[in-house]
Amino acid sequence: MSSDLDRITAAYTHYAADPAERARRDPGNRGLMMLMREWHDAVLAAVDHGPGLLARTRVLDVGCGDGWLLERFAAGGIDARHLHGIDLMPERVAAARSRVPGAGIVVGSAATLPYPEAAFDVVCLGMVFSSIPSPALRRNVAQECRRVLDRDGIIVCYELRWASPRNSRVTGLSVRQVGRLFGCAPQSARALSLLPPVARRLDRSAGRAYPALARLRPLQARHLTVFRPDGVSC
Repeated sequence: MSSDLDRITAAYTHYAADPAERARRDPGNRGLMMLMREWHDAVLAAVDHGPGLLARTRVLDVGCGDGWLLERFAAGGIDARHLHGIDLMPERVAAARSRVPGAGIVVGSAATLPYPEAAFDVVCLGMVFSSIPSPALRRNVAQECRRVLDRDGIIVCYELRWASPRNSRVTGLSVRQVGRLFGCAPQSARALSLLPPVARRLDRSAGRAYPALARLRPLQARHLTVFRPDGVSC
């Protein structure tokens, strides 16, 4: 397992250090920001139709990165004391802590989550499984997510539909493949998110063009699945 974690860490170290990779993830690009906001809105809507965006809803963001999704949860009304995140990269954790003061954000591995059973109402994973090279490690992470989820809780998973021809470090996963990891069919599933190279090229014209293009299924690069492991869908 340690070699898999080393590979993931090396990949994200590369993303942060390589100028070309940083340019491809430019937070000032309007198309990319609309892509991010679209899937964040979809996550919040999924949670609102589950246990509800209540002040005391307990949320864990697995692979929380710089804390953008946690920040959206806080803006949606969840008390920061009930927001938690975990990420392998210390610098990303530091950024997330700065973005969401009061949230419990830690450095660690999703394969060994440092939380008790049934600790959360919502567990979110944003492109976590597609970044894990080992099927065994993916299953381990999925089991840990189920372990820390409350009986009536939901798991919200945002993943790549296909492998990226520009990035051999990630792989695509179908809705069925994600469901197998959790041992159940999703309560809901939808394709979304404009292909990043297209979104990136829109930039300043994204305000008008992004919504129209993002509705075209061949251009939707990712999917959002919602699981209720102890519900009727399993």
